[in-house]
Amino acid sequence: MYDIAMSKLGRITSSKESVSKDAQNVWNYYLNKRGDVNHLKFDDLNDPKTPSKEDDSYVTGIEPLDYAYEGGSLDADFLSFSNDDGMDRFALFLEETYSIELSSKEVNDIIGLAGEIYFSKRYNVT
Repeated sequence: MYDIAMSKLGRITSSKESVSKDAQNVWNYYLNKRGDVNHLKFDDLNDPKTPSKEDDSYVTGIEPLDYAYEGGSLDADFLSFSNDDGMDRFALFLEETYSIELSSKEVNDIIGLAGEIYFSKRYNVT
């Protein structure tokens, strides 16, 4: 999901309010193991070291959370293709990037389930 967001939005960062341990692990992976992802360190909003205000942010002191991330090798335009073609392309991306082998049906089911979980929690829908 982070790769999709990065592909569509360009640059993403973690929440500064609350980040789960699982999410911290994802950010750590992007910082240390994803050579195709650029990481841009934030300048402490309360003690800036650079003249540019563009990189100023609240800094948590937790290394992978104090960066913005951009790039990556996913072209999320697969979302606009037919379902089968898009899921095939995303399955190939997962295999090439993470060595995860899934069928396009499994990818479709996982994305659907993730969406259901997200929206049910976000909007308190059961």
